Amino acid sequence: TILDGIKADDPNFNYEILPSTEEDGYTPANITAEDSPLVLALQDAVRGVLDKEPEFFRTWAGATDGRLYRFAGIDTVGFGPSGENAHGANEAVFVDDLIAQAQVYQAAIRQLLG
Repeated sequence: TILDGIKADDPNFNYEILPSTEEDGYTPANITAEDSPLVLALQDAVRGVLDKEPEFFRTWAGATDGRLYRFAGIDTVGFGPSGENAHGANEAVFVDDLIAQAQVYQAAIRQLLG
């Protein structure tokens, strides 16, 4: 595999392939706890950078790779300052939203690193 090739080039590289679904093809629902340091840092960052109260969005009919991190025990949050125009006709990302998102990430990372 490609990963074996990387391992051959770098003996410090390790990987583990985890299943992403159950035997019947179903991936169970998963969520990061509201009191997770990651969730709390992002909430604080949204308040500080965007000057608004963060909204929780728990209903998702699809899936993200975040589930793989959570299955591995890594807290994961999907975040974006705007859901406007997402996953529909003429889907687009606004530059101002990207800048705001980067600023929120920076503030959250600073808080997490102390």
